[in-house]
Amino acid sequence: MPTPTGVVYADHVAQWNVLCTADHYAKDDPIVFPGSPGASHMHTFYANRSTNAYTTLASLSASSPSSCGRGMGTSDLSAYWVPSLMKKNADGTTSVYQGEQTNVVYYRRAGGGRGPGVLPFPKGLRMIAGNAKATSDQSLSVVQWDCGGGGVESPHMYQCPADPSHEIHASLVFPSCWDGVHLDSADHKSHMAYAGANGACPADHPVSLPEVTFEVDFPGVYGGPDWSLASGGIYSLHGDFFADWDNQVQNALVSACLNNPHECGDMNRSGTTLFRPDYDPEPITIDMTKYPTTSPWDGRNLQQPTPTTSSTTMTMSGMGH
Repeated sequence: MPTPTGVVYADHVAQWNVLCTADHYAKDDPIVFPGSPGASHMHTFYANRSTNAYTTLASLSASSPSSCGRGMGTSDLSAYWVPSLMKKNADGTTSVYQGEQTNVVYYRRAGGGRGPGVLPFPKGLRMIAGNAKATSDQSLSVVQWDCGGGGVESPHMYQCPADPSHEIHASLVFPSCWDGVHLDSADHKSHMAYAGANGACPADHPVSLPEVTFEVDFPGVYGGPDWSLASGGIYSLHGDFFADWDNQVQNALVSACLNNPHECGDMNRSGTTLFRPDYDPEPITIDMTKYPTTSPWDGRNLQQPTPTTSSTTMTMSGMGH
């Protein structure tokens, strides 16, 4: 098993983020319903522009650039998606909200600068956070809604003041501990586990990967009774992640921002340089050429779940997504 190198322990933030806009909408889910277009509820897809029911790692890697900004469109070809936000119309029908929503995807070292060292995501790893069938509050440690990044944190969507600074905002935290073997699992969750408060991983999921958090903004939306999620109601927030990062870029960010803890929010790319602008409180410049172009997972027998009839034909109620 690979082990992290150059790990520094310090009381400091350890994170980077990538800003991705909503690109398209479809009733597809290539993790839960692979090869079955229209089998899911409506999803809003960010980053990789090609994501659909037939998505594979090869198809993600062939689609560039993604909808991620700050020059990161060729660096992050991953796919991110959440259930679409739905608006109830005056005639009783519902329509998909298609405002200029963004997903700022954070990659953190679980436990912060004192947490365990982190390894990069293997290409093709898939995982789900949240419960698409939830009809009551999920854990606030996984799902949080608030008004413009402030106010009360709630595990469900609620009415915000009708003020541009109080638009509805959602956060979704993914597990960061991996079993080191499976790129997916039958329930799309069992190969992953949440870390402890100090970032420690359980013995059966010993590999610490970056902790992914979706931060989704909905411009012009303030919540209330006319708004719901395509997966049903106000409690069912969930999200999907299909990893496909450029190896050298991810190696650089994991090493320089997570294992050597730095605040690498708002990272930009220009050629072979990653940088946080000088006007930010902690500017940083990273020379990508100092990091390997290979993955520590190259050549390893990483397993994907064996497709079954049930996994490809079951209804959403049967799959819980």
